[in-house]
Amino acid sequence: MKSEINKYIPTRAEISAMKAVIKLQGSSINELGSFIEKSQEWTSQVVSKLESKGFVTTNRKGMTKTVVPSSTGFATSLSELVQSEPFVPWENLLSGSRLAILLAATTGEKNFVSDLNRTTSWRAKKELRMHGISPLMIANKEMTDQKVVKFVREYAEHIGVQFIHGSLPRDAIILWKSWFECIFKYPLGENKNFPKEINNIQPTAFTAFPRYGLQFLTNEAFYYFSSSENKLTKNDIVLHTLLVDPGNVTNVTYAVLFILKNYRKSEMRQLKVDALKYQLEGLVDQIITYIRSSGNVRTSYFPKWDEMSEIAREYRIEVQMWTQP
Repeated sequence: MKSEINKYIPTRAEISAMKAVIKLQGSSINELGSFIEKSQEWTSQVVSKLESKGFVTTNRKGMTKTVVPSSTGFATSLSELVQSEPFVPWENLLSGSRLAILLAATTGEKNFVSDLNRTTSWRAKKELRMHGISPLMIANKEMTDQKVVKFVREYAEHIGVQFIHGSLPRDAIILWKSWFECIFKYPLGENKNFPKEINNIQPTAFTAFPRYGLQFLTNEAFYYFSSSENKLTKNDIVLHTLLVDPGNVTNVTYAVLFILKNYRKSEMRQLKVDALKYQLEGLVDQIITYIRSSGNVRTSYFPKWDEMSEIAREYRIEVQMWTQP
């Protein structure tokens, strides 16, 4: 994971070259090299790295390759930042450990700084504060220079997308994502098996139901991917079932069945807490109210209680404990 993150963090030399690209707007590799006083070979390598990270776009006109800032949101934001404050040493502040700290402060995602030791982190924060950039203020959304925040957030989103797409099988369809984790579905069928060599992927939603005594036939498999190796809980399985298609009658019905079979009443409170991560607290509140009221309080995508009880009996699930005060 560390090396995967590091490959997206630009170096001081790359941001310095990017500043020159922004200023020259369409120079050739030779012109850019002359401007930054570097060899053509060195300049070409840096441009390739910037292009792989999404900062620049190259175009060939005959034998000449020209370089311009890319049309990505973060490259545009960086261009606006550099042009509005050209004398700030952005090559120092938006590269290496300094950028990693800003990415972590902006997103709350600790993976960005997982390989920074205490001394490196302290020095990076000190340099940022010397130029009026406080990671703490960014974390608390108090940063006055919103151009910096805009660039950092957009680049964090780019890194997250690139990391996730680079980690999943080609046929995966992402249903939900947040930085370095996602839920996706994968088509099943004849001669269609999930690639076993992919790491940090766990069955979730309906695909995880058999482990908990419920069977659900589908031509799609559902998986959770994360940069970490945290084991999924019962709450995760329920919430992921809801998340793959919120408000769907089938998803809500089977989420309720899962709860009726595998939960105790005392476990419902934590489910509401965990639902905040996925912004499903409203739907979970409705499910809890539906179960505790024996279906007397329900919305249109909940089955009638006698229908739910009949489905529960088919799965040999006892609902009596839930109807008792």
